[in-house]
Amino acid sequence: KRVRQKGGSAPPKGECPPPPPPPPQPSFAPPPGSSLINLTAISSARSNNKNKSAAGCSVKLKQQLRSLLPPPPMKSGKGRANSRPPPPPAPKPTFSILKKKEVQMTASLFYQLMKAHLLTEEQLCENGYPRPTHQRGVASIDRSRDRDGAPVIQRLGANSMRHMCRRCNKPFIIYDNGDYQSVEECVYHYGRIIKTKEYGVGWISVYSCCKGGRDSAGCQVAKLHVTAGEQPSSSQSGYEQTESMDDNPGVYALDCEMCYTTLGLQLTRVTVVNMELQSVYETLVKPSHPIVDYNTRFSGLMAEHFRGVETSLQDVQRSLTELFSAETILVGHSLESDLRSLKLIHSSVVDTALVFPHHKGPPYKRALKSLMTEHLQRFIQDSVDGGHDSMEDSVACMELMLWKVKADLLKSSRRS
Repeated sequence: KRVRQKGGSAPPKGECPPPPPPPPQPSFAPPPGSSLINLTAISSARSNNKNKSAAGCSVKLKQQLRSLLPPPPMKSGKGRANSRPPPPPAPKPTFSILKKKEVQMTASLFYQLMKAHLLTEEQLCENGYPRPTHQRGVASIDRSRDRDGAPVIQRLGANSMRHMCRRCNKPFIIYDNGDYQSVEECVYHYGRIIKTKEYGVGWISVYSCCKGGRDSAGCQVAKLHVTAGEQPSSSQSGYEQTESMDDNPGVYALDCEMCYTTLGLQLTRVTVVNMELQSVYETLVKPSHPIVDYNTRFSGLMAEHFRGVETSLQDVQRSLTELFSAETILVGHSLESDLRSLKLIHSSVVDTALVFPHHKGPPYKRALKSLMTEHLQRFIQDSVDGGHDSMEDSVACMELMLWKVKADLLKSSRRS
């Protein structure tokens, strides 16, 4: 029997009773003075402000929200706020290339900076520079032996000298008057010994001119043997020495070209340039002995260049001693050979072969061509048959030292 519950009707047969209703949720309101903010009310207020068509919230709710927000800054004066002004805007990034400030190189500054690269007396002697003696006009030169220690010149009798050929390294005899004892062809390599790597063999030594081995026959033929040095009795005499002057000494670059004569290598061309890379002295020189080989591959000179040339070595010495003083700084590459050919004694010397030394150390020296390619990215002496140019070489030496002193000056300024 169905039992009726008190206060209600019984559910139909086969049905479950409905769930009880949820309890009422208590309304939450922040206490007065509380820092809690009803995020729902704030978002509702913002949406109502944006939507003008909707009805605005009550004035009481707006006042309640404003009381919870931080107060605006107080204004004073002509509408300016008491708070700190905003920081200035960051500069916009630029992609322009800023050029480095070049050092203004004056003649006096260049001269002072070049003093740091002057050769010492010991370096002058070690590298074969002509040095003064107690006799006027006589120089002392340490050149009796080459790099391998073999004698270059040897006295055989009262009137003959035994020389070693500069190109093929064979002995030959020359009399004191310049005549050859015998005429013999010179077969030689004009290149240097270099090391190259060959597949399956490894590193081998070959000549740079024809890639022939160290013991291979020469690739060039000349009519006579040549000697690099003069006779000791004549090579040490006839020298002139620069003297001190009160004028501005200056800095000059010097380069000479030589040809092979019966007496050895003799001066045939001289070029002097200043720090502005302008030529201040240049002339061809007629050697005192007959020319055996013009050495065109390296000197760039040929027989037609000497037609009508009457300038002697003494004329060149007279002009250079008037141009240079003892304090004048001369710049050159392996300048000892140039001063020997000029028969000039000078102590204020900057040698680019020593300023930029070889990584193997002395007696190895780097070529001027490689120095220009590495430091200034310029190619010189690239003529196949034209030979070297004394003007080009002297300008290259001056440019190298200008670059060097500027680089040293910039490095010292960064450190300070």
